[in-house]
Amino acid sequence: MGNVLHADEMHKHYEMKEVLGTGAFATVKRAVRKSDKSEYAIKIIDKAKLNKEELAVIHDEVDIMQKVNHPHCVKMYELYDTKKKLYMVLEILRGGELFDRIVKRRFFSESQAAQVVQSVVAAISYLHKIGVVHRDLNQRICCTPPKRMTQSSSLLILVWLNLRRSRWLQRVEPPVMLRQKFSVESLTGPRLTYGV
Repeated sequence: MGNVLHADEMHKHYEMKEVLGTGAFATVKRAVRKSDKSEYAIKIIDKAKLNKEELAVIHDEVDIMQKVNHPHCVKMYELYDTKKKLYMVLEILRGGELFDRIVKRRFFSESQAAQVVQSVVAAISYLHKIGVVHRDLNQRICCTPPKRMTQSSSLLILVWLNLRRSRWLQRVEPPVMLRQKFSVESLTGPRLTYGV
């Protein structure tokens, strides 16, 4: 799994704060690096709750996150591993979901929408070049981190890589045609859901 440090080292460098989110086998907490007070999100995965298949999914997530280095993809900085838990030190995303920004604004100008689309396309193009296919693109996985929010780039987004289900993110050897249809009912348009 690449550069793995032990949990006691992590606690020397980071102070854990409040919970930002929880999932089936992971909790994300805000953390502050002691040396410079920088904020991060630490994803804490409870390996005791995982079966072999789920643990393999987590290993894939870590392998992929260690490869990803793009301005529109969330960054993993460090990894700490113990027998019981895995700690992933990630870029903190405090700018909110794209979905919430759409609801709040009600509409985007053409140039604002173009910036959003350009960011997503750049991220997806990069992922394809490194052999990763993201199969859960929607407005809920795109966020804006505060340190990148400036007047001119306030609409730049990150594509959050979240392997809640292994099928959403796949490694592929190009060229390959993926034929399976994956969708989240609440985010799928009527043409896909009902064939209208």
